[in-house]
Amino acid sequence: MPAPLVLDSGSLPLVVLVGFPHALRARIQPAFRGRLRFEYLYLAHRAPRIALEYPDSAADILDLYVTDHLAHNRRVHIFVFQYSRIPESVLHMCATLQALGATVTEIGPTTLGWPSRPPRLDDQFLSAFFTALRVTLSEMLGEPETLADAVRWARQLFAEELYFGSDVERGIATVDARAGPPPKVMRHLQILASATAARRAHQMVGGDVLTWLTAQNVPASGETPSTRDSPDAMRKRTWNAGPEDWQFTLHMKPNRNTAPDLCVRIYFKWCEKRRLYVIGWVGCHPE
Repeated sequence: MPAPLVLDSGSLPLVVLVGFPHALRARIQPAFRGRLRFEYLYLAHRAPRIALEYPDSAADILDLYVTDHLAHNRRVHIFVFQYSRIPESVLHMCATLQALGATVTEIGPTTLGWPSRPPRLDDQFLSAFFTALRVTLSEMLGEPETLADAVRWARQLFAEELYFGSDVERGIATVDARAGPPPKVMRHLQILASATAARRAHQMVGGDVLTWLTAQNVPASGETPSTRDSPDAMRKRTWNAGPEDWQFTLHMKPNRNTAPDLCVRIYFKWCEKRRLYVIGWVGCHPE
Protein backbone atom coordinates (compact mmCIF):
# COMPACT_ATOMS: atom_id res chain seq x y z
CA MET A 1 0.00 0.00 0.00
CA PRO A 2 1.28 3.51 -0.76
CA ALA A 3 2.42 5.55 2.21
CA PRO A 4 -0.49 7.81 3.21
CA LEU A 5 -0.17 11.53 2.66
CA VAL A 6 -2.97 12.42 5.08
CA LEU A 7 -2.47 11.50 8.73
CA ASP A 8 -4.63 11.66 11.83
CA SER A 9 -4.32 15.24 13.04
CA GLY A 10 -3.62 14.06 16.58
CA SER A 11 -0.47 12.24 15.47
CA LEU A 12 0.97 14.83 13.08
CA PRO A 13 4.64 15.66 13.56
CA LEU A 14 5.10 19.15 14.96
CA VAL A 15 7.37 21.55 13.10
CA VAL A 16 8.35 24.74 14.92
CA LEU A 17 9.87 27.47 12.76
CA VAL A 18 11.88 29.91 14.85
CA GLY A 19 12.79 33.18 13.13
CA PHE A 20 10.48 32.49 10.21
CA PRO A 21 9.51 35.18 7.64
CA HIS A 22 5.87 36.00 8.28
CA ALA A 23 5.25 36.52 4.56
CA LEU A 24 5.68 32.78 3.86
CA ARG A 25 3.13 31.35 6.29
CA ALA A 26 0.26 31.37 3.80
CA ARG A 27 2.49 29.66 1.21
CA ILE A 28 4.03 26.91 3.33
CA GLN A 29 0.96 25.46 5.05
CA PRO A 30 -1.04 24.33 1.97
CA ALA A 31 1.85 22.20 0.71
CA PHE A 32 1.85 20.14 3.93
CA ARG A 33 -1.78 20.32 5.07
CA GLY A 34 -2.77 17.07 6.75
CA ARG A 35 0.85 15.93 7.02
CA LEU A 36 2.67 18.33 9.34
CA ARG A 37 1.52 20.70 12.06
CA PHE A 38 3.24 24.10 12.18
CA GLU A 39 3.92 26.64 14.88
CA TYR A 40 5.89 29.84 14.31
CA LEU A 41 8.07 32.40 16.02
CA TYR A 42 8.28 35.15 13.41
CA LEU A 43 10.82 37.64 12.28
CA ALA A 44 9.92 41.21 13.15
CA HIS A 45 11.14 43.89 10.76
CA ARG A 46 12.61 46.73 12.78
CA ALA A 47 15.06 48.82 10.79
CA PRO A 48 18.00 48.80 10.72
CA ARG A 49 18.00 45.24 11.98
CA ILE A 50 15.87 42.11 11.86
CA ALA A 51 14.97 40.64 15.22
CA LEU A 52 12.76 37.94 16.67
CA GLU A 53 9.26 39.13 17.41
CA TYR A 54 8.41 39.21 21.16
CA PRO A 55 11.92 38.07 22.24
CA ASP A 56 11.17 38.31 25.97
CA SER A 57 8.45 35.65 25.82
CA ALA A 58 9.82 33.61 22.90
CA ALA A 59 11.39 30.88 25.05
CA ASP A 60 8.17 30.36 27.02
CA ILE A 61 6.15 30.24 23.80
CA LEU A 62 8.55 27.66 22.38
CA ASP A 63 8.27 25.56 25.53
CA LEU A 64 4.47 25.71 25.33
CA TYR A 65 4.46 24.58 21.71
CA VAL A 66 6.72 21.60 22.20
CA THR A 67 6.45 20.10 25.69
CA ASP A 68 2.96 18.64 25.34
CA HIS A 69 3.81 17.14 21.97
CA LEU A 70 6.87 15.41 23.40
CA ALA A 71 4.90 14.18 26.41
CA HIS A 72 2.67 12.24 24.02
CA ASN A 73 5.66 10.71 22.21
CA ARG A 74 5.04 12.69 19.03
CA ARG A 75 7.77 13.82 16.69
CA VAL A 76 8.97 17.39 17.00
CA HIS A 77 11.39 19.18 14.69
CA ILE A 78 12.53 22.71 15.53
CA PHE A 79 14.14 24.78 12.79
CA VAL A 80 16.13 27.78 13.99
CA PHE A 81 16.72 30.26 11.20
CA GLN A 82 19.86 32.25 11.86
CA TYR A 83 18.86 34.95 9.42
CA SER A 84 17.61 36.79 12.51
CA ARG A 85 19.10 37.58 15.91
CA ILE A 86 17.89 34.69 18.06
CA PRO A 87 17.82 35.45 21.82
CA GLU A 88 20.07 33.30 23.99
CA SER A 89 17.03 32.22 26.03
CA VAL A 90 15.48 30.71 22.89
CA LEU A 91 18.68 28.88 21.95
CA HIS A 92 18.93 27.54 25.51
CA MET A 93 15.30 26.36 25.38
CA CYS A 94 15.99 24.62 22.04
CA ALA A 95 18.90 22.76 23.63
CA THR A 96 16.68 21.73 26.56
CA LEU A 97 13.94 20.47 24.24
CA GLN A 98 16.53 18.63 22.16
CA ALA A 99 17.61 16.78 25.30
CA LEU A 100 13.98 15.79 25.81
CA GLY A 101 13.71 14.27 22.35
CA ALA A 102 13.06 17.09 19.89
CA THR A 103 15.17 17.39 16.74
CA VAL A 104 16.77 20.81 16.35
CA THR A 105 18.24 22.06 13.08
CA GLU A 106 19.98 25.41 12.76
CA ILE A 107 19.91 26.97 9.30
CA GLY A 108 21.53 30.15 8.08
CA PRO A 109 23.05 32.03 5.16
CA THR A 110 26.02 29.62 4.95
CA THR A 111 23.96 26.42 5.04
CA LEU A 112 24.24 24.40 1.81
CA GLY A 113 21.16 24.81 -0.34
CA TRP A 114 19.90 27.90 1.48
CA PRO A 115 20.04 31.47 0.16
CA SER A 116 22.49 34.02 1.49
CA ARG A 117 21.09 36.84 3.56
CA PRO A 118 20.10 39.89 1.48
CA PRO A 119 19.93 43.46 2.77
CA ARG A 120 16.17 42.96 3.02
CA LEU A 121 13.81 40.01 2.71
CA ASP A 122 12.81 40.58 -0.90
CA ASP A 123 10.73 38.34 -3.16
CA GLN A 124 13.80 36.66 -4.64
CA PHE A 125 15.05 35.65 -1.21
CA LEU A 126 11.62 34.50 -0.04
CA SER A 127 11.19 32.30 -3.11
CA ALA A 128 14.56 30.60 -2.57
CA PHE A 129 13.89 30.29 1.17
CA PHE A 130 10.46 28.75 0.49
CA THR A 131 11.88 26.13 -1.87
CA ALA A 132 14.68 25.16 0.51
CA LEU A 133 12.23 24.82 3.39
CA ARG A 134 9.89 22.57 1.41
CA VAL A 135 12.79 20.38 0.30
CA THR A 136 13.87 20.03 3.93
CA LEU A 137 10.36 19.38 5.24
CA SER A 138 9.56 16.87 2.50
CA GLU A 139 12.29 14.66 3.93
CA MET A 140 10.18 14.32 7.10
CA LEU A 141 7.26 12.71 5.24
CA GLY A 142 8.84 9.30 4.88
CA GLU A 143 9.68 7.52 1.66
CA PRO A 144 7.33 6.92 -1.28
CA GLU A 145 6.81 3.22 -1.96
CA THR A 146 6.10 3.49 -5.69
CA LEU A 147 7.31 5.60 -8.57
CA ALA A 148 3.80 7.00 -8.97
CA ASP A 149 3.84 8.09 -5.31
CA ALA A 150 7.19 9.84 -5.76
CA VAL A 151 5.90 11.84 -8.72
CA ARG A 152 2.59 12.60 -7.01
CA TRP A 153 4.35 13.91 -3.90
CA ALA A 154 6.69 16.04 -6.01
CA ARG A 155 3.75 17.47 -7.97
CA GLN A 156 2.08 18.55 -4.74
CA LEU A 157 5.15 19.83 -2.93
CA PHE A 158 6.97 21.58 -5.77
CA ALA A 159 4.18 22.96 -7.93
CA GLU A 160 5.92 26.35 -7.93
CA GLU A 161 9.29 24.94 -9.07
CA LEU A 162 8.45 21.99 -11.35
CA TYR A 163 5.86 21.45 -14.07
CA PHE A 164 5.01 17.87 -15.04
CA GLY A 165 3.85 17.37 -18.63
CA SER A 166 0.99 15.06 -19.50
CA ASP A 167 3.31 12.32 -20.83
CA VAL A 168 4.81 11.72 -17.37
CA GLU A 169 2.01 9.34 -16.35
CA ARG A 170 2.56 7.33 -19.51
CA GLY A 171 6.25 7.12 -18.69
CA ILE A 172 5.60 5.82 -15.18
CA ALA A 173 3.62 2.93 -16.67
CA THR A 174 6.65 1.80 -18.72
CA VAL A 175 8.62 0.59 -15.68
CA ASP A 176 8.08 -1.45 -12.54
CA ALA A 177 6.20 0.36 -9.76
CA ARG A 178 9.30 0.24 -7.54
CA ALA A 179 11.81 1.18 -10.20
CA GLY A 180 14.15 4.01 -9.43
CA PRO A 181 13.92 3.21 -6.55
CA PRO A 182 11.07 5.64 -5.65
CA PRO A 183 12.85 7.39 -2.72
CA LYS A 184 15.80 8.14 -5.00
CA VAL A 185 13.50 9.52 -7.70
CA MET A 186 11.87 11.72 -5.07
CA ARG A 187 15.27 12.97 -3.95
CA HIS A 188 16.28 13.81 -7.52
CA LEU A 189 13.05 15.79 -8.01
CA GLN A 190 13.66 17.62 -4.72
CA ILE A 191 17.10 18.65 -5.93
CA LEU A 192 15.76 19.75 -9.32
CA ALA A 193 13.24 21.93 -7.46
CA SER A 194 16.21 23.46 -5.63
CA ALA A 195 17.85 24.04 -9.02
CA THR A 196 14.84 26.12 -10.04
CA ALA A 197 15.29 28.31 -6.97
CA ALA A 198 19.03 28.61 -7.60
CA ARG A 199 18.52 29.62 -11.21
CA ARG A 200 15.86 32.18 -10.33
CA ALA A 201 18.21 33.71 -7.76
CA HIS A 202 21.21 33.60 -10.14
CA GLN A 203 23.00 31.36 -7.63
CA MET A 204 23.57 28.28 -9.80
CA VAL A 205 27.17 27.45 -9.01
CA GLY A 206 28.98 26.28 -12.12
CA GLY A 207 26.72 28.22 -14.43
CA ASP A 208 24.75 25.33 -15.89
CA VAL A 209 22.33 22.81 -14.46
CA LEU A 210 24.38 19.69 -15.25
CA THR A 211 27.38 21.04 -13.34
CA TRP A 212 25.07 22.09 -10.52
CA LEU A 213 23.38 18.67 -10.31
CA THR A 214 26.73 16.88 -10.36
CA ALA A 215 27.82 19.00 -7.39
CA GLN A 216 24.68 17.76 -5.60
CA ASN A 217 25.66 14.11 -6.34
CA VAL A 218 22.90 13.72 -8.92
CA PRO A 219 24.05 11.84 -12.06
CA ALA A 220 22.76 13.76 -15.09
CA SER A 221 23.73 14.33 -18.70
CA GLY A 222 22.56 15.42 -22.12
CA GLU A 223 22.21 13.21 -25.17
CA THR A 224 25.10 12.40 -27.49
CA PRO A 225 25.50 14.33 -30.77
CA SER A 226 24.44 11.25 -32.73
CA THR A 227 21.19 11.07 -30.75
CA ARG A 228 20.50 14.80 -31.13
CA ASP A 229 21.13 14.55 -34.89
CA SER A 230 18.76 11.60 -35.33
CA PRO A 231 15.17 12.62 -36.19
CA ASP A 232 13.89 9.23 -35.03
CA ALA A 233 15.71 9.40 -31.71
CA MET A 234 14.50 12.94 -31.04
CA ARG A 235 10.95 12.00 -31.99
CA LYS A 236 11.12 9.47 -29.14
CA ARG A 237 12.28 12.28 -26.85
CA THR A 238 9.47 14.67 -27.70
CA TRP A 239 6.94 15.04 -24.91
CA ASN A 240 4.26 17.36 -23.65
CA ALA A 241 5.43 20.53 -21.92
CA GLY A 242 2.06 22.16 -21.29
CA PRO A 243 0.52 23.98 -24.25
CA GLU A 244 2.95 22.35 -26.69
CA ASP A 245 5.39 19.48 -27.15
CA TRP A 246 9.13 19.93 -26.69
CA GLN A 247 12.23 17.92 -27.47
CA PHE A 248 14.12 16.93 -24.30
CA THR A 249 17.77 15.96 -24.04
CA LEU A 250 18.81 16.69 -20.42
CA HIS A 251 18.04 13.89 -18.02
CA MET A 252 18.77 12.67 -14.50
CA LYS A 253 19.75 9.05 -13.90
CA PRO A 254 18.49 7.73 -10.55
CA ASN A 255 19.94 4.32 -11.37
CA ARG A 256 21.97 2.51 -14.00
CA ASN A 257 20.04 -0.74 -14.01
CA THR A 258 20.21 -2.42 -17.40
CA ALA A 259 16.83 -4.14 -16.98
CA PRO A 260 14.39 -2.00 -19.03
CA ASP A 261 11.61 -2.20 -16.44
CA LEU A 262 13.89 -1.00 -13.64
CA CYS A 263 15.90 1.72 -15.41
CA VAL A 264 14.37 5.17 -14.79
CA ARG A 265 15.26 8.39 -16.56
CA ILE A 266 13.90 11.85 -15.67
CA TYR A 267 13.93 14.22 -18.66
CA PHE A 268 13.69 17.93 -17.96
CA LYS A 269 14.11 21.34 -19.60
CA TRP A 270 14.14 24.94 -18.41
CA CYS A 271 11.15 27.11 -19.35
CA GLU A 272 12.23 30.74 -19.42
CA LYS A 273 8.66 32.02 -19.68
CA ARG A 274 7.48 30.21 -16.54
CA ARG A 275 10.87 30.35 -14.80
CA LEU A 276 10.84 26.68 -13.76
CA TYR A 277 11.95 23.25 -14.93
CA VAL A 278 9.51 21.21 -17.00
CA ILE A 279 9.52 17.43 -16.52
CA GLY A 280 8.71 15.76 -19.82
CA TRP A 281 9.27 12.11 -18.95
CA VAL A 282 9.75 9.88 -15.91
CA GLY A 283 10.09 6.32 -17.08
CA CYS A 284 12.12 3.90 -19.16
CA HIS A 285 15.11 5.00 -21.19
CA PRO A 286 13.94 5.94 -24.71
CA GLU A 287 15.09 3.34 -27.20
